[in-house]
Amino acid sequence: MASLVVDDATLLLLVLIIIVFSLSLHIAHLYTPSIHPLILARQADVSPTHRTRESPVYRNVNAPAGFELAARPSRHVNDVAQLLHAAAGTQQAQTDKATGAQRSLFGTPASLDRVQADAVAFAAGVQLALGEAQGAVALCVAHDSYDALVTLLSPASSRGHKQGALELFVASSTLPIPSAGVSIKTAVTDLSSLDAALQLPLAADAILILPSAADADVARSRCALRALVFADILSQGRASSSSPSEQETQAHDASTTYAHFAAAGAWVPVTHAHLVAGTTAQLAFYAADAVPTSSDVLLLERASLLSACASPSALALALAALYMGASIVSAPLVEGGKISPEAQRANASLLYLTASTSSAFAAALSSLASSPLTPLARHLKLAALRAGVLSAGALPDSLVFGATRRRAGLSHVRAATLVGEGQVSQTTLDALRISLGCAVMHSLLPSLPAGALTAPIAASHALDLQAFAAPPISGRATPAHVGPPAVSVELKLVQSRTARQKGYGKLEAKGTEEDPVGE
Repeated sequence: MASLVVDDATLLLLVLIIIVFSLSLHIAHLYTPSIHPLILARQADVSPTHRTRESPVYRNVNAPAGFELAARPSRHVNDVAQLLHAAAGTQQAQTDKATGAQRSLFGTPASLDRVQADAVAFAAGVQLALGEAQGAVALCVAHDSYDALVTLLSPASSRGHKQGALELFVASSTLPIPSAGVSIKTAVTDLSSLDAALQLPLAADAILILPSAADADVARSRCALRALVFADILSQGRASSSSPSEQETQAHDASTTYAHFAAAGAWVPVTHAHLVAGTTAQLAFYAADAVPTSSDVLLLERASLLSACASPSALALALAALYMGASIVSAPLVEGGKISPEAQRANASLLYLTASTSSAFAAALSSLASSPLTPLARHLKLAALRAGVLSAGALPDSLVFGATRRRAGLSHVRAATLVGEGQVSQTTLDALRISLGCAVMHSLLPSLPAGALTAPIAASHALDLQAFAAPPISGRATPAHVGPPAVSVELKLVQSRTARQKGYGKLEAKGTEEDPVGE
């Protein structure tokens, strides 16, 4: 009877073949893109025609077909009051109410019911303080706080009173303040912003509202206006206020102005519809299974672009957090070239920072990776990114970058969004994705000469890891981009006189082989 004889060399060769085959399967699995390239290839719809010196109209592929865009997060939400009412009716909100759970809103633990009740009480307290001399209310602070949030929500909570909704004007003390066009009867401010608040067009009988009695005493010593304490206004308002009924909430016209924001030396009106559409766009930047939830903490860089008391876009972002039940923290991200202690203590899961700070933030994170294996780990992570793979649990993360995130207090971050105008370099994007191990979205929020936006007009896909560079790649230039339009807007590029004079591209009537759409 014949028997199979396998010598040592054959056995070793067989083992090597199995190892190589297993390794190739493992590598193929590691470098499988996190999202199919065809999805990234069609993120926006483009109109088939366009005019001379204008681009086609771009529209997010997830926006509803037809003439209307996605302007509401829910069918029955038309204004800010209904947005908050819908948030209070969710199952999560009811569970939190039953268990007494609270979220952190700019450092103050509070439930949604408390926020709404305080906004109603503030509106009633201001109207009591003013008596028959009703007038506009201004918010002028440098940084977000719970008191500022309550003030910002007061126009949605004051329609149940006989004087009607408060007329709110929002002017950050860090930005130029318009000096005409309105007479302010009430100014909500703090001691650090008092000088800026006094530059507002205040009426002779205006009142100042400050956080503490000590601040109010200082204000009285520096001006002849009456100074009150924010907590006292709330106490007086609670004794006389009642929540607006659901019928009153539904009867509100979404096209009316919610608040006026200071921008480019003028007061820019922002309507209920604008804020609701902005909230919708902010939520739509996430996948359906990745939107903010009650377990999330939004960390907003302390900057005017991301401050609800300065930017309508930041206010819409705060409304999105309230709508979904998430916590909000505002803090500086980088101090002295290092991650700030406030950012480390925030325990953030969703990170928002300005594009101008992204480079310094990436450098601060990279400085924490001091392991001898860092160069090799960074090389492996970069190779994975170039293959379209985004992972926070790979070998480089276990050896190096996981410890980096723990030192920075950012181990729970699952997404980061860069907000601003202009481009962020590919090097910075790579560094952030390597260090954070999560999606890093680049959004475009341009400044307008005589207007304001309630959300970025475009944002890159969370899993869009394509590398962009100015030099030609394989003979073809690959420009950087900030993703498709938001679901609430349509975009069109128009060639301006300045662009033509500086030679920034050409918008032709017909396309060419290299440029099919004629841009």
